[in-house]
Amino acid sequence: MPYAISLPFNAFLETHTVPEHIASKVVRPGGQEGPYTYTRLRSTQGILTALEEALGPERTQEVLQGKRQVVTSCGSGMTAGIVWLGLKLLGAERVGLYDESWMGYAMRPESKIVKEE
Repeated sequence: MPYAISLPFNAFLETHTVPEHIASKVVRPGGQEGPYTYTRLRSTQGILTALEEALGPERTQEVLQGKRQVVTSCGSGMTAGIVWLGLKLLGAERVGLYDESWMGYAMRPESKIVKEE
């Protein structure tokens, strides 16, 4: 996609391990063993750091100040919402969400798809 910057949704997430004294009381499907983990959004500072690592400080400020518009998208239509939410939590206002998916777009007969070789 021209002018696109890849920012994987998991850059805005962090995984935690449940302490064993709590995890041992949780009934897991199928008797699974091993560490019990969960994932959640990073703090706003963590999201800001991830955004600066992906875009650089100058572009990040342009996004947050509304000087640069962002449209989030993904292959299946679900994970783009995480990036959208993270940007909104930082106060970005010019953020769009392509909520179908590129797969859905490609399946429509009238869709224009240009492949450069």
